[in-house]
Amino acid sequence: MTLPPISPLPRNGTWRSYTAADGLAGLQVEYITEDQDGFLWFATLNGASRFDGDTFENFNSRNGLRGDQISGLLLGVSRKISTPHQVGVGS
Repeated sequence: MTLPPISPLPRNGTWRSYTAADGLAGLQVEYITEDQDGFLWFATLNGASRFDGDTFENFNSRNGLRGDQISGLLLGVSRKISTPHQVGVGS
């Protein structure tokens, strides 16, 4: 099967990079999603980060996750976040 070529998206607007110095849990981001309230969630190898547009709030094994290496984020209809990672799915 041959797939059609993919055209790059236009680069209009402002782009910003974030690092651990800005509060992101880890530099290797595995997954990004947006929840019903407009928060951006980042799954990293050092935990999950929730971004409100200004600051990050981080979640990891020290405050309730089953592990730190997060590979994705599952958003439930009840606003519950589940995190698949190397030791199973937690919430």
